[in-house]
Amino acid sequence: MKKYACNRLYLSSNEYLSPSVVCLDDEGCVISFALLKDELDATEWIGGVVILSEVKDITFEQNFHQLLQKSSASPNALLYAWHISNFDFNKEEFSSISTLKRLS
Repeated sequence: MKKYACNRLYLSSNEYLSPSVVCLDDEGCVISFALLKDELDATEWIGGVVILSEVKDITFEQNFHQLLQKSSASPNALLYAWHISNFDFNKEEFSSISTLKRLS
């Protein structure tokens, strides 16, 4: 199991946890996520933004809010965590130097 902490974990285009932690199994699927209240052992601080999605392959083809709309998960679906670095928090949008990577 791996744990990652970030500035914001988006659950939808208008709901996020900040700061937050997401836990992944050995296959890279989300086990749990929560508001980060205390420092946790064996947790890697990655900063930036994490979004949860059923989609295994995401690209920057959409704007951020379109990406979140496509990422709304059904209750029993496997979820993957996607990290966005260099996110523009003021505009809630990708910046010209943003990167996107699926966490594993």
